[in-house]
Amino acid sequence: MQEIDTVFIVFIAMGVFCSCGSDSLFAGHYTDQAWHDRGKSRHVENDQSLGKSRDVESLKTEKWTGNTPKKWKTVLELEENREFREAIELTNKIYLQAKRQHNVEQIVRSIVKIANLKTAMRKPGESVRFMESQTWPEDLFGFTVLHLYYAAFLINYEKALRETLPEHILVAGTHGEDIELLTSHQLFARASNAMMQVWMLRSQLGKIPRDTLREFIEPNEYPDGIRPTLRDSVTYQWVSLLADENGWSPEDKDALLTLDQNLLLHDFSEETLDLSDKRIHPLVKIAFILDEHERWHSSRGRRGAALEARLERLRIINDAFPRSKALHLIIDNLEKRLKVRNDFPWWVAGMAQLALFRMDVR
Repeated sequence: MQEIDTVFIVFIAMGVFCSCGSDSLFAGHYTDQAWHDRGKSRHVENDQSLGKSRDVESLKTEKWTGNTPKKWKTVLELEENREFREAIELTNKIYLQAKRQHNVEQIVRSIVKIANLKTAMRKPGESVRFMESQTWPEDLFGFTVLHLYYAAFLINYEKALRETLPEHILVAGTHGEDIELLTSHQLFARASNAMMQVWMLRSQLGKIPRDTLREFIEPNEYPDGIRPTLRDSVTYQWVSLLADENGWSPEDKDALLTLDQNLLLHDFSEETLDLSDKRIHPLVKIAFILDEHERWHSSRGRRGAALEARLERLRIINDAFPRSKALHLIIDNLEKRLKVRNDFPWWVAGMAQLALFRMDVR
């Protein structure tokens, strides 16, 4: 492949990769059997913290208005004044009224707000326990928002524990249900399970624009058509969580030394993978998820979005294996991918990323 001027590429790379950002939850302001069969997925949830086992294939979609009662203005004023207890009391009144009226949108907004306020009070464990104690709506938007926030609060709690507790507590752990006694790996696993529940609804989420739930999920700033749907938001958030080595088990970290790097670049189109299997390395799950995501976009003619899934997969692999032979495999993989077609705008982003990989080799 023809070499490209390095200065030009770095300029492009800075514009492409430093300004887009991934979808994020506004919670950050306070900062079991699964199988996949040629595109058709089914999951039986068996996590005690999320209620009784149930099949998750598709959910009803209720229209959300985005309207907020006048009381929410008072809640926000109390929050800005750091009167968190008073804000929780008022939000709880809104919550109870919403439950009486079966107003799913207000129920979800209330649960998220109360959990956020508890986090603002530096009680991240209470945020998690509060969410676990509530009955969650079963419509698509409510299910999506609450599972993603539950995962986010779990990770926020894990971070707080890691900063305050001795390392051996995070490594030893228990088999109980008290979240204060769970290891980092166990907390991440619970968060990953919550995200997997949403990912299993990707066929529905793939039809919904990324900014539909902008009150709860801050849309990414990628150009239109690159990460365009809620399916993209969920997929990229989940693989980001799986890639975080703070959530890996000691066995996962040890396996990195012997993990077949070619497998991570493998075409999984004719294979199935149980994404709930704890024996499968997180990087293999990431490769499978993003390979499936790339093929999904390709089947719909979205060449830029498909390439972005490949780029994210290669970035994660590269970050996991710094200065190793994986980088040569990654460069070879991307060169071949970019030679297939170059008649779409995001191809330039692919070339920019290729230049950055080549710079790492030097």
